[in-house]
Amino acid sequence: MHDLTIKMDNFKHIMDESGALSCKKLDQLFKDLQPITIEEMAGEWEVGFLFTEGTGSKFETFLRYLPNFNIHKIFLSKNSVKAIVLSLLGFKISIPATTAILEVINYRNKVSPAMIYNYLPMIDYFRKVDDQTVMGIMEIKGKTSVYFYLKKTKI
Repeated sequence: MHDLTIKMDNFKHIMDESGALSCKKLDQLFKDLQPITIEEMAGEWEVGFLFTEGTGSKFETFLRYLPNFNIHKIFLSKNSVKAIVLSLLGFKISIPATTAILEVINYRNKVSPAMIYNYLPMIDYFRKVDDQTVMGIMEIKGKTSVYFYLKKTKI
């Protein structure tokens, strides 16, 4: 349990540093995390972004200027994921073009679930921080585009 506490404390520090992080530091953190299972991904998760120190992708730059929506991902089953659900004024709006599936994939030498979008050239790779927190890397057309984390809101 002690190791998990240290890891979560480190991750909270990382979340607080969003905007001043290096891709190298985030890549190392992701590498050190353990895989998660598809079953553990079930439920609703709120998305938070881990912005880099300006070395990020054009997509990351775009995300920085979006209005401050609450974004969620809802994992209903292996074959049914609502990848981007916007929450505004108590209403949740699922973006139809962002449906996805979960597949277990070997990514950066660890086997863990990845969310493959049905209609977009994007894949999100996941690693476990703790039972309520997951770190992810989104790739667009095979290039790292954004680092993010998920906080479980509903099972």
